[in-house]
Amino acid sequence: MVEKDFSKCQCPKAGWCDLLKKEMTDTPPNWQWCQGLTEEKRKQYHDKVNGKVRTLRQAIRGGWVTTVNFVDVLPERTSDLAVCVIPANDIAQELLDITRDSIKAYAEKCGADYIELPDDQHPDWPMANKYRVYNVSSVYEKTLYLDCDVLVMPDAPNIFEVTPDDKLSVFEEFSIWEERNWTSWVQNEQDIIVRKFLEPELRDALLDNGAFTATKMFNGGVMVIPKSVAEWYKQPEKIYIRQWCFDQNYLSLILPEELHHQLDERFNFNWQKMDFTYVNHHSDFLNKAQNCYFIHVNGEKNLEIRKRILSWDFSNPLRNKLLLHEEVSTNQRWNGCEMSVKKQFELNDIISDYVDSQSEERLHSLDDVKIACIGHSQEQFDRIADKSYIVKVDVNNVKHGKFSDNVWAETRVWGSDKKIFPDSAKIIGYTTASWQKKYTSQKIDEFENFSAADILLKSKPEDKIWLCADMYCSCLWLRSRIENGHPFYGIIGDCMGEQSAQDMLRKYLKMIGLSSKTIMHKAIPFSNQMIGHRENIDQYEKWLEEQDVFAKCQYVLEKYGFAENKWEYRGTSNEQHEAKWKGRCYSFRPQAYLMEATNCFWCAHQDFKYIGTTHRINSWYNHDVRTVRGW
Repeated sequence: MVEKDFSKCQCPKAGWCDLLKKEMTDTPPNWQWCQGLTEEKRKQYHDKVNGKVRTLRQAIRGGWVTTVNFVDVLPERTSDLAVCVIPANDIAQELLDITRDSIKAYAEKCGADYIELPDDQHPDWPMANKYRVYNVSSVYEKTLYLDCDVLVMPDAPNIFEVTPDDKLSVFEEFSIWEERNWTSWVQNEQDIIVRKFLEPELRDALLDNGAFTATKMFNGGVMVIPKSVAEWYKQPEKIYIRQWCFDQNYLSLILPEELHHQLDERFNFNWQKMDFTYVNHHSDFLNKAQNCYFIHVNGEKNLEIRKRILSWDFSNPLRNKLLLHEEVSTNQRWNGCEMSVKKQFELNDIISDYVDSQSEERLHSLDDVKIACIGHSQEQFDRIADKSYIVKVDVNNVKHGKFSDNVWAETRVWGSDKKIFPDSAKIIGYTTASWQKKYTSQKIDEFENFSAADILLKSKPEDKIWLCADMYCSCLWLRSRIENGHPFYGIIGDCMGEQSAQDMLRKYLKMIGLSSKTIMHKAIPFSNQMIGHRENIDQYEKWLEEQDVFAKCQYVLEKYGFAENKWEYRGTSNEQHEAKWKGRCYSFRPQAYLMEATNCFWCAHQDFKYIGTTHRINSWYNHDVRTVRGW
């Protein structure tokens, strides 16, 4: 903190007084009154006016933030080091209720004072409360600031010992935003600050022929601020731009390179909001988190999800991978069944407890595993590495009597005359060769690296562990809704092209002994991807034969007029709607669609422990991926 000189009045005329941090007008107590005070009286007046929260400079225009005199009474100082958190509102308090114990324990471990600055001193712009850390950093020799959504791992080393005493330590993450192609928001917000807020000298230094290019972005959720550089992170003297991340953008622009120390990412390991294009990045989150010191759950707006992630036991990656898959699969835009989400939370607790109870030793090896990758082209098979457990099955060579046509797609393998697996295989799987392009991570030829594979290989058949790709609620097949202004008659209606397909599916399910109502709301495997104990997978094949499912499938399709192997638009004559539906359906294979629904509803009726391993790419159902699918 810069020492204040109270020996004389600093103002030659009425106006803003930097010494007293207030406007000194022509009306007493004014600047002339102050000139006549003693040094002691001047200091007493300073302490009086700055001993309460008050407006310093009022923002008149919209889009700007009023500056406030922040006042915090610090606890008795027992150390030169401080760990500071600022739970300024209810949300921050809820998050801190989860992380507080880890932060307090860490402060004690580092020999630092734990300082918690509660309450909102800037209700008009709560984010401004973060600048209250200056009341701590300007007093202590070194201050660690943490957002309330930062969880400290028990084995985290002393951050005060690995950061310099003359530089501000913060993680600069611009390269991460570049990797995700998300730098536009940084560019736009920093450009506004440069042009509308910075002083002319600094603004001109950052512009190149009138153009600004962002190159840095500090993540202010974790900062180590030595007293010697505390002035660089404090509330600006003048009103400033109302931006959610103003403090980070501003600091990124003004902090000299020689005063910045790049904080090890392990001290600020981020959970960003899941964009399903980058699910692989988030699947890596749990693996990397095991070796990190501070877990920062920012970027997720859903408070309950943030709280749940902060409650995870990061020493147990298998349990958390179940929860990670739950978050993605049950929140993708084409799912949205809240009842299945709630049920999945409960089921994942059961699965997690089961995982915790497993022994360390595997009961099976990869030699016991055989996974059929079913495809129809060499291009598909070329994308799959040759592994001892991979069995590449060309459906063109598979015969299943009168159900051998391509309209049955991969489902014709079940009950075919082709022997797929050797008798020695104890764990088998049916997957599609499109897995490699359909899903974002965990490629099928990397099965040995699946965390869920370890769960399966340690299990017995009676444990009923069933691995799959992604999971959704079976109700998706029938649930009607309005999408982009047009009716959507569930997946089955979308595939067949008209609403009557819903009635067909309901009657068909009754024919094969399944219900479309009683237990629909449950997340189950989709797209005919299944890996499990042979005894369990065989149950499905045996049921197909006993119920004569293939024949009944063909019968009901013929009865409702959907059995032809061609695309014929059957919906409304509205041209936009027609184009939308034609853009969705790429190859009209009604038998394959109905058999896929069959698998979903059969799974919904079983008591297996389903474990998802990956997530499908967002663009899988876009019209322009037809060639990507290899159809």
